[in-house]
Amino acid sequence: MFLTCILKYIIAFFVLFPLMLLGQNGLQRIEKEIDSFTIYIDHNPEAAHHHIKNAYLQSVAIGNDSLIARSLCNMAYYAYLKRDYAAARAHYSKAITYSRQIKYFKILAYSYSQLGMIASDEDHFDQALRYYLASLKYADACNLPDIKSKTLINLGNLYLLQKDTLKSLEYYEQNIVNAKEHGLKELLGQGYITLAMMYVSSKKSKSLGYFAEALRIVKENHDLATEFIIHTNLGSFYLDYPIKGNLKKAFRHIQESAKIQNILHDESMLFFVYFNYGGYFLTQKKYQAAIAYYQKALVLSSKSITSDQKLNLYKFIAKSYALNDDYKNAYKFQERLKSLNDSIFNINKNIAFSEIQTKYEVEKKNLKIDLLSKEKTIEQSRRQVVFVLAIAVAIPLLVLTLFYRKKNKLQKVINSKEHKLFLQEKLNLETQNEVERMSGILEGQTAERDRIASEIHDGIGGELAGIKLHLHRINESLEDDKIALVINRLSGLFQELRNISHNLSSNFLKGKDFQTALLELKKGLEERNEFKLEIVIYPEDTFAALSESFTHEIYRIIQELLANVSKHAEAEEVSLTITRHDNFLNIIVEDDGVGFKSDGVSGIGLKNIANRLKSLQGTLNIESIVGNGSSIIVDIPYKP
Repeated sequence: MFLTCILKYIIAFFVLFPLMLLGQNGLQRIEKEIDSFTIYIDHNPEAAHHHIKNAYLQSVAIGNDSLIARSLCNMAYYAYLKRDYAAARAHYSKAITYSRQIKYFKILAYSYSQLGMIASDEDHFDQALRYYLASLKYADACNLPDIKSKTLINLGNLYLLQKDTLKSLEYYEQNIVNAKEHGLKELLGQGYITLAMMYVSSKKSKSLGYFAEALRIVKENHDLATEFIIHTNLGSFYLDYPIKGNLKKAFRHIQESAKIQNILHDESMLFFVYFNYGGYFLTQKKYQAAIAYYQKALVLSSKSITSDQKLNLYKFIAKSYALNDDYKNAYKFQERLKSLNDSIFNINKNIAFSEIQTKYEVEKKNLKIDLLSKEKTIEQSRRQVVFVLAIAVAIPLLVLTLFYRKKNKLQKVINSKEHKLFLQEKLNLETQNEVERMSGILEGQTAERDRIASEIHDGIGGELAGIKLHLHRINESLEDDKIALVINRLSGLFQELRNISHNLSSNFLKGKDFQTALLELKKGLEERNEFKLEIVIYPEDTFAALSESFTHEIYRIIQELLANVSKHAEAEEVSLTITRHDNFLNIIVEDDGVGFKSDGVSGIGLKNIANRLKSLQGTLNIESIVGNGSSIIVDIPYKP
């Protein structure tokens, strides 16, 4: 008995401990790769990208959705820094899909906020507003104060771009309240800087007060980079108002910013130091010194400097040369200024975004994963057997017992896996039969719809057309207003029957592209004052490569979803987003209606959608908060 117990403990140690250690080490490796991305992204982006790509592939290999979502977010952020907005959008969309499945609300809130920044950068302000409000909804509902503050700042910036300073100030001040309440000193400092810049032209004393508060906070946080920004802005502030004493203050702030640059060794900071020194000496009428500093700034202007900053630099260099009576160089830089201005105008006029899709083979079939797990189990077992044989010299009887026990367990594992494979194949066959059954039902429904559509169009519609013509001939001589009114009503009724017939028919989409059909659906809903509908399709050619039958099913699903919103949601605004990913189509319908509490009961509309999705092997997910609208997410696999 005692020997048996010892054997059990030894077996458990040699079998379970390596497996546990392997799993923990795998998660730790992925966490380390994600941490490395954070460390490298600011000073070595390519190294950061290498680490996060490894983290993503390893997360997919072990099937950890949480780590996949985090990795996708970081990959999207790398693409955003590279101004590769198409790739960033695709990664954030995937991160949202994974996060919805596991209810990872922090990633949801963050991803929507970042998508808002991309839309804002591309001047799609309505879309940016929708993304920011979605981020704010998740941040509020799930108590994420840091993301809430960042999103409030982004909303303020968005309204500022629209010249709506009152709304912008409202969001900036909400950030101040939120950051104070939750002790978010870094975001509080950013908020004060933003308000200071808002009031710099209109209320100078108020602006200086906010700058002072921001400077106090960043010094407490030892945030040298943000302190540099404050000193640089204060230097510019005092140079713009060169009254008594202000030039000394400007020079002091420029010196402080230069000290910080010497500590951080950041060349982009050095540009602003030289630029402000140039402004200081220009104000002092020391034109040679101003030109010297502006020329130093010019050397650095090719690195991380915006076109607007370069325009300002050319303008002040030209001004300094002109005041120094060097009109030749003044003219040269004035020409550079004009050329750059024209170039920026042409770029903004003809800008186009190219689509770049980074494809990874990230999804493994369940059968292959099971086989891989079996192979790993066998390999680990072999290593353990070798280890046990190594100590056979000391305890041969113990080793022999362990070997035979392990062999029996291994055989049981193999038998169990083979049984699971059999059950999986059986389930796949049953699923295929069910899909074929549902396809048959849908084909029958389609045929019946076509029959009813034909009866309406050819039967009732023909009769109405005949009655209308007959009444028209009778009224030619009578010219009775009441008969004319009946004829007009018959025309409206005939048109309504014709629309019903077209909507029922499976040939409805023949001869028109999918986007045109959706726009007609949108026009009909809005003409009936049901709700305002916004449609976003990404990429725009999503339906170009899809079959006609597949497109028809998608249209009917969308038609049914919008009909449900019309009947039950009491919504004023609805958004329809269709996104094509590598191997599935994602459809999201969001409304600002009354919402509902799910009680497990679904109506005919949702049952029709479920039947269609079953034949397409798609999924339906509904998120709703009473009084706060609903979101319906549909994912449908397809083969390009």
